[in-house]
Amino acid sequence: MMVMTIAFSLFTGCANQESPKQQTLETEVSEPQDTQQEQENPPGLEDDTIGEGTLEPEEQAISRNQMRMTIDQLKTSMEQLTGGIEWKSGNTDLWAKYETTLGVPDYMEVVSEDLTSSVIFQKFLGDAATYSCEQWIENDVAATDKRFFVNADASQTEEDAVRQNIVHLRYLIHGHKNTVEDEVIDSYYRLFYLVMQRTDDSIAAWNTVCVGFFTHPDFFTY
Repeated sequence: MMVMTIAFSLFTGCANQESPKQQTLETEVSEPQDTQQEQENPPGLEDDTIGEGTLEPEEQAISRNQMRMTIDQLKTSMEQLTGGIEWKSGNTDLWAKYETTLGVPDYMEVVSEDLTSSVIFQKFLGDAATYSCEQWIENDVAATDKRFFVNADASQTEEDAVRQNIVHLRYLIHGHKNTVEDEVIDSYYRLFYLVMQRTDDSIAAWNTVCVGFFTHPDFFTY
């Protein structure tokens, strides 16, 4: 009788015990409601307006591309500024000698002039400027009617006189009016001072400044 009672108790206990499968199902069913809502409603993108703008400015500045002078225009301008000095080697006009290399059309194979500021153009412009400046300064030193040394003598190195003469050359060659304190005048004065430091030769310093003016885009572009 006691054996039957123990067996019945064990059978009843096993019958009341939940199987692992039932526990898993109950766990899944009893998942918190907040978690279910998060799964049903995943996070989305916020649609807050921060501001408005345009891809391009409403008004664009009106400008034009700078054009380079032709070789004839450069030759004429440089000769007028230097008092008629021609870039020559003996009796050979070097502007004419190198005109094909400089992009002047021959109207047989080339009908339009190359007006780019190429490396070759810059090289020959530098050569023409060096020759013209040397002759110009040499002539101006001996002339009574000064055109180069208007505000300073050739041998002067005082800063104020040098700056005043650079202002004069800037207006004469580039057509721009400046004051002695302007940044562009500072750059040319530093160039003059640097050459003076290395050579102790004011003529060499003025030659360098002169070449700098002629090879600057403010001279050969418009």
